[in-house]
Amino acid sequence: MTPIDRCYADLELRPGASWEQIKRAYREQVRRHHPDRCQGAAREQRAAEDRMKRVTLAYAQIRDAMVSPPAVLHPPTAAAVAVPDGVSRESAYAVYSGHELGAVSTDEAPYARAVRLYYDGLEHYREGRTAEAVSALRVSVCLHPDNSDAHMKLGLCFRVQGRPGKAAAAFEQAIRLGGAPDDAYLLLALTWLECGDFARAAEVCTQGLIEDPLNPDLQQILNDARERLTPSETLSRRRAG
Repeated sequence: MTPIDRCYADLELRPGASWEQIKRAYREQVRRHHPDRCQGAAREQRAAEDRMKRVTLAYAQIRDAMVSPPAVLHPPTAAAVAVPDGVSRESAYAVYSGHELGAVSTDEAPYARAVRLYYDGLEHYREGRTAEAVSALRVSVCLHPDNSDAHMKLGLCFRVQGRPGKAAAAFEQAIRLGGAPDDAYLLLALTWLECGDFARAAEVCTQGLIEDPLNPDLQQILNDARERLTPSETLSRRRAG
């Protein structure tokens, strides 16, 4: 069994499942194995946490294989390197590759380091080394904060690590920057559900449904979140609406 086939098996799917089937299976796995369902049973709760980490990593790896990769994933030539304003393409490639092609502005060094760490983070992420991926991607987004894909990968890593608060912050930033993939709202809503913040989960679904009104996954999570809202939260949402 190949690694990607094992990911499908973790989601109880066959290889070749559609993107919609994959998202639906992941959401169902999160609902079924959420640790909150095992309150008071330490052994079962640990098993649920391990299962959650496994299915989250499986979803992340399948998603990465199916969703279009960012441009210049492995830039082989100077023509493929993204160039910041005011910098020549040759100089940008020189900084990225480490080959001196002449005088380079000091402003290029942080950008070059951000690019290198981003690709390092992607490699760690694909290999399941989430701690190393987080370390690389965190520095990358500090140096170049407009990379929405780096924030998405950070969020996925944080989910695997069982750090939903940090995952939510990363997904929110990716959405704020624009260009986030179509499952960004889904992942953010699921993350808020894991935090027990049903009001925020409902709010995220509402925002996502504005952009994609026919998304059944967001509608289902919205219904689930509304059912779990306290009476005071429900009243506050009605007043706000």
